[in-house]
Amino acid sequence: MKVCLVTHPCLISRATGQGIARYSFEIWSRLKESLELHVVMPRKMNSYIDLMIEESVLPLKLHRVHADLYHAASPIGGKTAVLARKSPLITTFHDALPLFPGIFPTSTSYRYHQLCYSIAVKSDIIIVTSKTTKNFLISSFRLDPEKFKVIYMGVDLKSFRPLPRTPSETKRILFLGGTYFKLRGADTILKAFSKVERELKNVELLIGGTGRDEAFVARMIKTLKISDKVKMLGYIPESKLPKVYNLADLFVFPSRIGFSLSMFEAMACGTPVITCDVFDTSELVGDGALLVKPNDINKLTNAIFNVLTDEKLRRDLINKGFQRVQGFSWERTVKETFNLYKNVK
Repeated sequence: MKVCLVTHPCLISRATGQGIARYSFEIWSRLKESLELHVVMPRKMNSYIDLMIEESVLPLKLHRVHADLYHAASPIGGKTAVLARKSPLITTFHDALPLFPGIFPTSTSYRYHQLCYSIAVKSDIIIVTSKTTKNFLISSFRLDPEKFKVIYMGVDLKSFRPLPRTPSETKRILFLGGTYFKLRGADTILKAFSKVERELKNVELLIGGTGRDEAFVARMIKTLKISDKVKMLGYIPESKLPKVYNLADLFVFPSRIGFSLSMFEAMACGTPVITCDVFDTSELVGDGALLVKPNDINKLTNAIFNVLTDEKLRRDLINKGFQRVQGFSWERTVKETFNLYKNVK
């Protein structure tokens, strides 16, 4: 069986911090020995110009590929497959957040909505990474529920695991902003932390990530007068992430855009997690994390304070989070994907 995996707009990598790139890497690395797997991906994606070039080149490249099945790792990859008139086609939708009003500019949301609808209609099977996403797409696009297959994302439980910790009087809170600090709630965690550090003097906020909102974050830290309590870590390579999670006493992710793999990674490392009850988050983390309402600074402040001062609550979150994440492995994700490949007609 020959399968063509279309990863555009991402490269196959476990080092970029991009969920789609990691998803593609896991499928490729775990299935390349089990079937004939051909990959169509960009040569490089360092700028908007690169994106435009690849948008025109990749359909031509894909047109020359002859496979039994085509799997697009995202709707954008699905567009490439549709332009190349390839079928049968499986497309993975990792979320539906660009379709939500207020997340991105109206014009961007409209174009993405049109793209997703077109790709969803033309795909033979749609993989979704949560039941929440499935229900939202069915409701938005009025598609046949039988067209959808829920396959959850995973975490590398061998790499992300509890490590020996050096006792410290300083309580470290970790926040990973990725490339979207604002959408991941950087302003909320900074405001909440500024309140917490008034009550708990031995606290420190570690911020990882790099992107367009770094200047905004720097200004806010200065305005709140917490520069001496905040460390900007910049981009953190995946090889160092387990150590960073284990260094933290608490992982806070007040996201406005739903679930992130970083929640699973922190839970797998035995670090308690506080996040927001948005979109598919509660479905995925279950009782393995403490959920608060998005944008509620007071609730987030209280949650952080309680976890850092109540050892029983902290241990309960650690245990529940660790148990919860054991059911989400890349082995399971890829096995279910492979079984789906075999059943496509």
